[in-house]
Amino acid sequence: MSDESGDESDENTNFLGTYEGERNDLGERHGDGKAILPNKDTYSGHYSGGVREGLGVYQVMKKGKILATYEGEWCLGKRSGYGICKYEDGSEYKGFWDQDERNGRGTIKFGNGQEYRGFWKSGLREDSAGLLNFTGGLYIGGWKAGVMEGPGVIVYKSPATAICLISTWQNGKPQGLAIVIRESYFLKGNFLPDGTWRTSSHHPIAVVEQALSEPQFLQVTKVLRPLIQVDETGFALKIESFLEEPEPDLWKCTSISEIAGFYLAGKTWKAEVSRNKLIENNCINIPTSPEVPQD
Repeated sequence: MSDESGDESDENTNFLGTYEGERNDLGERHGDGKAILPNKDTYSGHYSGGVREGLGVYQVMKKGKILATYEGEWCLGKRSGYGICKYEDGSEYKGFWDQDERNGRGTIKFGNGQEYRGFWKSGLREDSAGLLNFTGGLYIGGWKAGVMEGPGVIVYKSPATAICLISTWQNGKPQGLAIVIRESYFLKGNFLPDGTWRTSSHHPIAVVEQALSEPQFLQVTKVLRPLIQVDETGFALKIESFLEEPEPDLWKCTSISEIAGFYLAGKTWKAEVSRNKLIENNCINIPTSPEVPQD
């Protein structure tokens, strides 16, 4: 069935574009279908009661060019559940969504080669131990409202500048007491509010464990353990083994068809919280089958 009008709440403009697919007895889009929106964006997937629900693929278009593609779960017309979003610049996000925002665990690989693994809240990075793999090293530690915040560790990869920086972060910058570990020694000092580093003492690497056991560094030390190995001869970075930690099987999906296998087996999140609330209020029927970010 095809038309150029309708009454979908999430696509209700004076002209809804075109639709080909199944409908229910009320004439609402219900079941599998394909739509071209007035702005030329496209959606192909499942509908329930007139809104996108279940699994579907949404493409953001501009002048015939694909700017972004989302493949994954939907609830009440919004991206909710597990989904993959690919962007024009080569960036790709795999993880959970809620109400059109990244929420829960997710991994994003940026077009410039950087990668973040961790949790999200309201579309922003928020985690006590989120990992940012950047050119030259990695950061693992706290994130709040999208920036580094709380105890954290930076380990630089280059042997020539083998440094491990342990500190507390505020608004994306190290602040207060900190330890800088080099191959055969370490420095204790602090970062001033303007970011200036002040060394207070110089120590042999053999006593670094004692320094890391001090109360102000205990939280950071928990983050540090998987990253470095310290003994009397120096310290060795273990970045590669840390980065090779396997991700959940769901993260291995590369397309909507692969996500469908997990979805039908009940192994995805499926936005159960928001869905169940609406079911309790008789606002939605449980489906019989199974805008894209502006950043």
